[in-house]
Amino acid sequence: MVTLRCTKKLLKRLGRPVVADPERSSTVLGDWYADILFTQPHQVVLCVSEHARLPVVLLARELRTLDARLPVALGLVLKDLHVSPSAISRELAGMAMVRVARTASRSILGTINDYAIAVTGALAERPGISLHQLSLSLCETPVGPLKYEHPGACAPRLFGAGK
Repeated sequence: MVTLRCTKKLLKRLGRPVVADPERSSTVLGDWYADILFTQPHQVVLCVSEHARLPVVLLARELRTLDARLPVALGLVLKDLHVSPSAISRELAGMAMVRVARTASRSILGTINDYAIAVTGALAERPGISLHQLSLSLCETPVGPLKYEHPGACAPRLFGAGK
């Protein structure tokens, strides 16, 4: 079970019931935080994991399928970060059931704001960049709450692997 903690802006668009006080996520990466970004040439959803601040960028269209698309995109990112297939399978299995809740961490929202600036700039400068490649590029961003470690190094370590 995983909790997807959405900003007010995204919650309004999702139109789904919100769990007031959800239990902690049972996954290694913890809760996921998400915001919708109104970028050009398309709108995207920026998702960030609680424990590793791992970013995953998805198209905002078809928001009703966000629950299904996030694990697929995450699996590809983790694979490229050299996380073992068995660890990836366990993490994705833990994401099979998703609860939607409000955001609960100003620190993670700050990380989202930092990433949002990078996403907007990258999409403007390189309109042909794939969202997967953009996610991997963001993985190399030093994150203050991680003592300036890169999420691309932190996430594999949480799964017991090195990059």
